[in-house]
Amino acid sequence: MITDKPVGVLDSGVGGISILRALVRYLPCENFVFYGDSANAPYGDRSEEEIHELTMNSTSVLLKKDCKAVVLACNTATAAAIKDLRQMYPDIPMIGLEPALKPAVLHKKNSRIIVMATSFTLKSQKYLDLRNRYVDQAEIISLPCPGIVPFVERQETYSPELLAYLHTEFDPYLDKKIDGIVLGCTHFPFVKRAIREVVGPDTILYDSADGVGRQVMRQLESHNLLNTSHVKGTVELLNSKGPEGVELCRKLLYQSI
Repeated sequence: MITDKPVGVLDSGVGGISILRALVRYLPCENFVFYGDSANAPYGDRSEEEIHELTMNSTSVLLKKDCKAVVLACNTATAAAIKDLRQMYPDIPMIGLEPALKPAVLHKKNSRIIVMATSFTLKSQKYLDLRNRYVDQAEIISLPCPGIVPFVERQETYSPELLAYLHTEFDPYLDKKIDGIVLGCTHFPFVKRAIREVVGPDTILYDSADGVGRQVMRQLESHNLLNTSHVKGTVELLNSKGPEGVELCRKLLYQSI
């Protein structure tokens, strides 16, 4: 049955595991296939053409696994390719990401928000359109943090070197209170502990995981694709780095954040 087919989840590396964790929580009876393209990570510093091609290639891996829906668990990949993917595969739900700016802005009037993301995401028209919707309601600071992805890709989620990098990025903005930080890359939730140490405990961190979990549930329901089984689903992990990448995915899947 088509409802038994897996939901595909892709990312430029292992960051999308933070989204997969939410999906497994929201949809425990679904089967999932995750593909992380760690051999080509990070995407954020590449050209749009390269990101587009890599995202198409990753999608092809999942479609060969007969996935009934595909989640682009990567803001950069979403910005570069989601429109074309939806046109190419109109019968397959393609669910993308955007930074969780809306809940950050709505949480408090006239707040001061930092949006962390890759350079490509912050320059994309998709993000600029999102930012323009809320620019009159909050002070929104766009902060490219491409250096975090390599730390996570080598399973370095808390270290003196990572803390030093985060201080370099955040210290110029710590003169005034930061109300919220939007984690606009799926790698970033894995370094929440380090971010909190740098910015302090009172700043709220926002990510897209729960929103994506709810959206995927709605999309599967609206397309009559929800798995009706009451048996716990399976998770298959794939990575372009081979066993090394798969093992890191597995560790992050079950690591507390």
